[in-house]
Amino acid sequence: MVGEAIVVTVLPQVAKLKRVALDLLFPKWCVGCGKEGEFICCSCQERLVRVSPPLCPQCGKPQPSSALCPGCLSWQAAIDGTRSPFRFEGIIREAILQLKYINLRALSETLTELLSAFLTTNPMPGETLVPVPIHRKRVRERGYNQSSLLAQKLSKLTNLPVVDNSLTRQRHGLPQTQTKTVAERRNNVTGAFT
Repeated sequence: MVGEAIVVTVLPQVAKLKRVALDLLFPKWCVGCGKEGEFICCSCQERLVRVSPPLCPQCGKPQPSSALCPGCLSWQAAIDGTRSPFRFEGIIREAILQLKYINLRALSETLTELLSAFLTTNPMPGETLVPVPIHRKRVRERGYNQSSLLAQKLSKLTNLPVVDNSLTRQRHGLPQTQTKTVAERRNNVTGAFT
């Protein structure tokens, strides 16, 4: 019993020591300004371009009213809605690209904290987190699915369970970053998931 109590009190200290050692060996550099300390420093977080209402209730795109945007009116998707805390530009774009393509998995902690803060101030109805899968070929190349990584970490902060096997990617396609138009992006994912 005494041995178990020692293990329980020592584990948080060991985890903290591990984080300190990793920070010494691999210091965090801000993807926005290059300052050492955090992946997105406080001043760069303040400069992130937030998405704010009014929004299309389906795709979350900013627009003059809270009605469906022209894109959603012409393409009825079978989803209740999506939201993004930030515009995909500047620092947040760089952070996501480094997470996906430069293997900077440690960025997932910072991005998850930003997502959790957004959901705290902008609650959305939901019972589960369902990460969007990537094709198994891309998983082999990358070594992980960034959506699943974020969902697992967000689950710990929100207490929402992750359902990782309800959606599958059936066919391999171009990365969305290589498509030029909305129509190309839609065609790239049409029929890709079941």
